[in-house]
This record gives sequence, C-alpha cells and structure tokens, in this order.
Amino acid sequence: MSMFFNLMAAGAVSEPPVDGQTGVWWKSGGVTISAAMKMPGAVVGSGQAQYVYRRGVATGCEVLSGGSQRVSAGGLARDTVASASGRMYVYSGGSARGGTIGSGGLAQAQTGGVVQGITILQSGRIDAISAGTVSAPVVSSGGLVYMYTGGRVVGATVRGGAVQGGGSAYDATVSSGGRLNLLGNAYASNAVISSGGSMNIASGALASVVAVLSVGRLTVESGGTALAVTSNAGAVVTVRDGGYIEYA
Repeated sequence: MSMFFNLMAAGAVSEPPVDGQTGVWWKSGGVTISAAMKMPGAVVGSGQAQYVYRRGVATGCEVLSGGSQRVSAGGLARDTVASASGRMYVYSGGSARGGTIGSGGLAQAQTGGVVQGITILQSGRIDAISAGTVSAPVVSSGGLVYMYTGGRVVGATVRGGAVQGGGSAYDATVSSGGRLNLLGNAYASNAVISSGGSMNIASGALASVVAVLSVGRLTVESGGTALAVTSNAGAVVTVRDGGYIEYA
C-alpha cells in the first residue's frame, strides 16, 4: 500500500501534503484533516487550505473567510462556493468548473490554469492572470472579472457586472448594466453589446467585430480602436477625439 493510501487509512495525520501528490488534501495549519482521491462537501474555514492535486476531485466544497482552495496540475474542483474572503487558486494544468464566487470571494486562474462556468455575484471577483483562462463566466451585478496582461476571458455573459483590464476577451455578451472595459493593450473579439450593456475602449486597446444592439453603448476613447463594428437603431456609439472606428 502506498504512503498516500496509508495516510488515508490512518485518518488525521500531521505530515503536510507534498506538491505533486495525488488526490485531495484538507489541512488546518500543519495538520491534515482529511485526504482522499475524491472529497465532496468540505467546508474550508479560516486558517485551512484544501489542496487538489493530480487525479484529485473536490466537489461541492465551500471556502469561507480565511480559507483557500488550491488546484494544481491534473486536479479538478467542481461547484466550489467561495465567499466572505474565501480564496480559490487554479494553477497551471488545474481546472475549476461550476460554482459561485460570492461577496468578498476571489478566484484566480494562474498561468495555465482554467476556471470555467463560474457565476460571480455582488463583490465577487475572478482574475485571469498571465496565460490563465476564465471560460464562460456569468458576471452578475457587482461582480468582476479582471484580465491581467496575457489573461484570457472567453464566452463571458456579463449581466450588471464588469469584465475589464488589459488582457483579451473573446465572444462576450454584455447586457443589463454590464460593462466590458478594455484598458491599455487589451483586445476583444466578437463582442455583442445588447440592451443596457456598454463597452469602453481605452487608449491602446483594440476591439474587432463588435455588434451594438438597440440601447447598447460603445465608447471609443482617444487612442482606442474599434474595427468591424455594426450598430442597430437605438444604439449609442461615441468616438472621442483621437479614437478610431471602422464599420463593417
């Protein structure tokens, strides 16, 4: 029997998990509370951390204030709820699917990590770090997806919250008070700005293939560029002095 499965059989153990280990480890300080290949329903509180390593699956876990969930290469977190300053970190080769980032919660797709299909609520946030990917997020009122340089956001549905930063956004749909804000050197492609949604392109940012529907708003700031734009009746398109726009 391997050391890992001996630890499982022994219950709580004091040895810390080793980076690159298999399975899921739930620690409180230096003490391992539980270890298994699959771990459902853990509540990770202050001073605790849940490590999801290769072949490990954490399902339906809750991360509270002061707690963290850390997903390494080959690990998978499903339907995690992080709120009240709970933290989720998804590293290269790791993935998180489904779940919710609530008030004060934070998730990060680190370089090579993937965060997919998560709903961000009021005051929740997901970061797309360099070469990290946030896929199909649903951004509700007050929620935020921030794109650091090199970070990617794909297929966002933005309803009252915001996707912004200097990374790349693809296939975003923005409505109902949602915002897509491209800062310097950001890039967006195939954006749909529908009723009540807005898109702002700052200096140095570029958007290509942008559809602005009725009651949607597009603003191109000085030094910003929008290409292949279409706009319906009732759309509001503003180009500041020094901004550039081309219609399809």
